[in-house]
Amino acid sequence: MPASTAAPEPPVDAIYRAWRAARVDPDLAHEAVEQVRAQAGRNVIDIMESRFAAVESVMESRFDELNTEIRVLQRVIWPLIGILATTVFGLLYRTVAP
Repeated sequence: MPASTAAPEPPVDAIYRAWRAARVDPDLAHEAVEQVRAQAGRNVIDIMESRFAAVESVMESRFDELNTEIRVLQRVIWPLIGILATTVFGLLYRTVAP
């Protein structure tokens, strides 16, 4: 099926109609509307990128906090496990030893 080379139909929205009511050339009005849409899209992208950056920053700081908490807990838990294991094995040795 051959590709169509026909120009896209002009947008039918308030901006286009306003340009046309001001007797702007249809092609120029169409280009202006497309440019407004493109700029609006860039604005949305910029806003979303800044929000993602803010969320990412918060998440990174929270992950750092969690990593610190994990390291502190590991410093406390492993010695406790060692003490508990020593006690249990000591009691087992007393029980089994003649």
